[in-house]
Amino acid sequence: MDGFFTGTGLIDLVIAATVLEWLALELWFGRRGRALAVADLRLNLLSGLCLMVALRSALAQAPLLLVLLMLGAAGLVHYADLRRRWKS
Repeated sequence: MDGFFTGTGLIDLVIAATVLEWLALELWFGRRGRALAVADLRLNLLSGLCLMVALRSALAQAPLLLVLLMLGAAGLVHYADLRRRWKS
């Protein structure tokens, strides 16, 4: 059990929970015809997932390029989210 907390197990669990949350929100609001609330969260959730994948990659000692790409993707998606929110 110690390996779960010192390796990538915990971040894998957080990534899985985030993806499940995203899917549940899409289904919940989609069925109720209020998908706009989820649309406001999509870029935010994607940015967070990119950060978590970057962290997982770093913990798994993946190539530095992958970590940097995921961090860059998180930054770009975050920028897109902020830009979209400022326009509305």
